[in-house]
Amino acid sequence: MRTRIITGVIILALWFTLLYVGHYKAFWLVMTLFGMVCAHEFFTMVLRDKEKKLLPLVVPLAAIPLYATFNPNLEHLAAGIFFAALAGFLITLYSYQSLAEPFTFLGKYIFSVVYCGFLLGHIILIMGLEKGGYWLIVLTAITAASDSGAYFIGKSLGKTKLCPHISPGKTIVGFNGGIVCGTLGGMLLSAIFFPEISLVKMAICGALLSALGVVGDLTESIIKRSTHTKDSGKLLPGHGGFLDRSDSMLFCAPTFYYILTFNLL
Repeated sequence: MRTRIITGVIILALWFTLLYVGHYKAFWLVMTLFGMVCAHEFFTMVLRDKEKKLLPLVVPLAAIPLYATFNPNLEHLAAGIFFAALAGFLITLYSYQSLAEPFTFLGKYIFSVVYCGFLLGHIILIMGLEKGGYWLIVLTAITAASDSGAYFIGKSLGKTKLCPHISPGKTIVGFNGGIVCGTLGGMLLSAIFFPEISLVKMAICGALLSALGVVGDLTESIIKRSTHTKDSGKLLPGHGGFLDRSDSMLFCAPTFYYILTFNLL
């Protein structure tokens, strides 16, 4: 527990420092490298041993959508998805005879492009918005408060399991506690940085994103359970891998980006 807390504090300190500096290109570079590590962790989990010889090729190619966000707009991200997918088709054709199940390999690759490229790319797009760093602080407050609330409340009060076949540790009480904490965290930071935003709308947004954070967490749990993996990696003591730390953001960031760009707050 102590190691988990210390690592979490260090991660948050580095993250908030990056947001406070507010330099878009530096943020883009860090997040692109982060995404490549996530892609490496994903492929390490899902690829067969004989397919792992393709890791040096598929990891940088799956991250093409992240490279494309060097210019922060949705059109570049979409173009990145296309070229990353095209690269996957070409790799599958070229390696067809050496792949045990070419279609399965292609499916895993395309999933990685969406999971580690497209979804993660929205975090970079948010940074490119006006006051993007502050919006990311609000988003971080929602996901971090939701994760922490669900963990501690569920551990102390939870009994009924939420999804026992996917993630035995999650409880219904923890889920509800996480939504409450995430909503309050979002409202608090929104009131500080964006006092013009309606707290009612922010509460609805915070509750939605808190719930989607659980969906992201459970999605990664499906991947890990299917591949008999406990953690996506070992780079973060007490937390596992980079993908383990970002899973709750992967559905929240795109949703939040579209809420902001469609002026729903």
